[in-house]
Amino acid sequence: MKYLLFSLPLFVLAGCSSNANNADYKKNLATAQAVLAAHSTADYDTWSSLHHEDAVIWDANYGSASMTRDEAAVLYASHHEAIDGIDGSDAVWLPGVDTLTLEADGSVRAYINWKGTARATGVAIDLRAYHYWNFKDGKVVAEGNYYDAGGLIAAASPKTTTLSILHEVEDFDRWAAAWAEGSENVKNFAEMGVTARIFQSTDPKRPQDVNILFDIMDMEAWNAAQGTPEMVSNAESHGVIMSTISSYEER
Repeated sequence: MKYLLFSLPLFVLAGCSSNANNADYKKNLATAQAVLAAHSTADYDTWSSLHHEDAVIWDANYGSASMTRDEAAVLYASHHEAIDGIDGSDAVWLPGVDTLTLEADGSVRAYINWKGTARATGVAIDLRAYHYWNFKDGKVVAEGNYYDAGGLIAAASPKTTTLSILHEVEDFDRWAAAWAEGSENVKNFAEMGVTARIFQSTDPKRPQDVNILFDIMDMEAWNAAQGTPEMVSNAESHGVIMSTISSYEER
């Protein structure tokens, strides 16, 4: 009988603790769902107000660092530039637990099937993800996201065509300077949706032999620019020997 009397207070305390955790979970669940709704509607004023000023937020990209509340708001806003109609309503919500006691701790977890349409490609987005939200003073203080970030980027990005252009140049250093990061030439090509990677021959007797890989988003615009006086003048000004050009498309 005395063992039963001793165990009753523990049972009562455990029950009170469980009830308190359940109450916290319900309140925090409503906050987490409001966070999700604010993201879906691109309302980042509301989204930020639901996060603690000291919040630490992790995205799913490989090698990414933790973000502050303001940094995360900027990143998440950029998702709407790439994806139309972001919808996270297909969600399974679960209470989080303390990793030592395995008791509910008021945190919130969710499995979400995100939907939307990639603006650049028109591809329907169907992304399965896992998220967690931890709380302090009724606001999100820690948040993490797990999903196939690379797959999402590939789906949302426009299809590119890669061309390999081989030719000779008058002087490698002068030509390479035109493709240095931040150069006017690089900026002009970027405005066309074109990025480039340059290579120099490893043959010490042929340092003027080069290869440039162009990743092109809009082949129609690219083709229209080829052979124009502006394009020819640009190439010749950087030392390209036009008669040596040969082009190959990735297959």
